[in-house]
Amino acid sequence: MKDIFQEFKKATLRKHLAIGFSAFAFALGVNAFLFSTDTGIKMQASAVEAVGKKTEVTADMSVVQSIAGTDRANIRLDRSMQKVKEIEVTAIANPEAVVFGEVDKAGAITSQDIAVTSNVPGVTLIKILFAEPTDIPAGSVIATLAFKRLTSTPTVINLSSPRATTADGVYELTSQGGEVQ
Repeated sequence: MKDIFQEFKKATLRKHLAIGFSAFAFALGVNAFLFSTDTGIKMQASAVEAVGKKTEVTADMSVVQSIAGTDRANIRLDRSMQKVKEIEVTAIANPEAVVFGEVDKAGAITSQDIAVTSNVPGVTLIKILFAEPTDIPAGSVIATLAFKRLTSTPTVINLSSPRATTADGVYELTSQGGEVQ
């Protein structure tokens, strides 16, 4: 087996300097390419734009309290959708702070039926059914969730596993919870 350290000790100073100089020349060449050529400057600009660019992304669906102090929260669709047949979502909250009640129709969205298929403490599975494919504009309230607060501190209601069934297929949606007071 080869002993690398012995070979390193046997190498001459000249060989070590040649390797060091080659590495320095390579680094200098890369530096010159990046800072003095048009292609290098474009690469830098792309990297800065990619790192420095911040875009705010909104969720597809969110929970918004109707009016602070009331025991009603709106489930709002924050993006428009076309040909919706069914929307399914699970509302989740701390069962020691909130008890869910009825889920009602809301807003200008018509021809819908709401089915609550599961209602255990802190978890409610909601299905919003449409008789025919319906277009829903962004910002529409699709249901109103009644709840009872068990504490005086603000509590968060989250949405989990939102899914929309449209004429084109089934889509998983993003969601954002909301604080209720």
